[in-house]
Amino acid sequence: EVELDTGVRAGTGLNWNKYNVGLGYDGGDFRVGVTSSKKFGAFTGAYYQKVNSDTKVAAKADYTVQSGDKKAAGNAVTVAVGGSYALSADTTVNGMFNSKGQVSGSYTQAFNKSVTLTAAAQVNAMDLGADDHKFGLNLKFKA
Repeated sequence: EVELDTGVRAGTGLNWNKYNVGLGYDGGDFRVGVTSSKKFGAFTGAYYQKVNSDTKVAAKADYTVQSGDKKAAGNAVTVAVGGSYALSADTTVNGMFNSKGQVSGSYTQAFNKSVTLTAAAQVNAMDLGADDHKFGLNLKFKA
């Protein structure tokens, strides 16, 4: 995928607003990709592997180009690893953790073709006393 956004603005002439590039490869049971964003100010690399019909794993790394601020440079790279496992045809569990200390998981149960319930949670493992933990329930009805 290649994206260009150009425009002519009053008084500025030709203006390049966005320019980003993405490159990916699909190997059947695995996929790998690299993309840029924010005018080449950020990059993302991702890998997905279908281990078998029940198990899927993925990893992602984000890099943000820093402007010399040493404190911000420590947050320049974020890595996340996760997976999904089908316990049965109707039940799936997912888990993920990242380098910021966030750990999340979800449980999805399909009751029939029309009704699905998902319970999900995310905790900040770096600061368990913080108030930024999340929990959610989703009940989905299809017509």
